[in-house]
Amino acid sequence: MDAAPLPIREARLGELGHLCDIEVLADDAFASIGLHFVLDSPLPDTDSLVEPLRRGRLLVAAGSDDRAVGFVRIDLLDGVPHVEQVAVHPDHAGRGIGAALMRAAEAWALAHGADRLTLTTFRDVPWNGPYYERLGWLVLPDDEAGPELAAARRHEGQLGLDQAPRQCMVRFVDGR
Repeated sequence: MDAAPLPIREARLGELGHLCDIEVLADDAFASIGLHFVLDSPLPDTDSLVEPLRRGRLLVAAGSDDRAVGFVRIDLLDGVPHVEQVAVHPDHAGRGIGAALMRAAEAWALAHGADRLTLTTFRDVPWNGPYYERLGWLVLPDDEAGPELAAARRHEGQLGLDQAPRQCMVRFVDGR
């Protein structure tokens, strides 16, 4: 059930390690549905978060003590904002925090002149493809993916993530 919305703010340099921990803990849920291979992916590292942080593309949901309980990382692929990662600490799951982070990513895209965002996700995992569809995301056919988004999908395959069906998705934020 949704609780009162948490404030969303830009991440801070000193909390990058904590954000990596949140991602690892959130990914543990994949093992609960038999997708153990997700846990074999490279662990997140703080170095990969520095550039999004520097560019204001790393947003966190902050708990009552201002400690991050979830985050969204926005990259640019093909000049389009791309939700590279969204993760919520398992202790805070099911409270609408992920949806709030996705809305914050949409607001970021609009504020930066974009009319859409993209992401890649597991098609059938309940908190992935079906969840994003409920938030208004649409499946993006592979032949409509730009070269950088297509390269990201190929990289996911090289990491072994295609052991379960994956897809690209798009969210139009210009009123469509």
